[in-house]
Amino acid sequence: MLLRSIACRAPTPAALGAEFAKEIAAAGAPDALLWLTDASDAAFVARAAADACGAAVGARTAGGLVGGGREHYGPPEGPEPRVVGGIATESDLYLGGDALDGGVVGLALHGATLDAVVGQGATPVGPAFKVTACEGNVVRALDGSDVGAALDPVLADWNPMMGDLKIGVRVPTRAAADGGPARADAPDAYVVRQLLGMNREASALAIGAAPDLLAAEDVAIQLHAFGPQAAKRELEDAAARLTGGAGGLIVPCVGRGPALYGEADVESRALAAALGRELELAGFFANGEIGPVGARTFVHTFSTVVGLLR
Repeated sequence: MLLRSIACRAPTPAALGAEFAKEIAAAGAPDALLWLTDASDAAFVARAAADACGAAVGARTAGGLVGGGREHYGPPEGPEPRVVGGIATESDLYLGGDALDGGVVGLALHGATLDAVVGQGATPVGPAFKVTACEGNVVRALDGSDVGAALDPVLADWNPMMGDLKIGVRVPTRAAADGGPARADAPDAYVVRQLLGMNREASALAIGAAPDLLAAEDVAIQLHAFGPQAAKRELEDAAARLTGGAGGLIVPCVGRGPALYGEADVESRALAAALGRELELAGFFANGEIGPVGARTFVHTFSTVVGLLR
């Protein structure tokens, strides 16, 4: 038995169907075909599969896909549920009255609106650069130039008093609520990651980001400064844009709180001032915070995630 796994990406369902048909033809006519898609309209994929094989079955899923040697977490143009949470510092979990020694526990709410805020505590520094060559999580070229030539003019003006130097990786913006494409005028969204190292001679910039994120089409990076003032201001600004709410969940990193601000209750006071003291928030300090940036949900570090229920 010979098996083959292929993966296709395209900007529209129709283009995805055409690309899928091309990939099937290149692989050779199969005797049987199992397909899965996260496209908003699966009919184009189903038609391509049926034309290529008489024994084709498939389904549409919004939970993400695995194939072609990679993981795929949903189309940038498609809506996804908002997820907020964190990685607890202990491994004991409970579902009802049952204790579990591993895995994940969560609560899905239907009929409620969840506004998610991810405060990454970082301010952009300098211009954004398009990633034009990378190997895994190592960027080799920016805007067609060596990483040193691109970044050195920005780094020349860098002052350690600005904060800790980090890297923002641009991610697709979230789609409209009706499942349509992301708005063209939506602001760029960046997920902030650690700068692991830079080698000018080798033109190498190592970033603590998933390789598939850096390999995405038209991905860009931008230097960011992380510090307490930026963290507090970002959280206040984000909370000020939220209206109403019955309460919610707050999950800050263990590296925030007094470790970042030098005193306790800084973010709790800021959120109470922005949202109103009558709004109840509860949560925990985490070893990794879970929340959306743009069209994807990420595990973050040194962030604060707030999920506000309305």
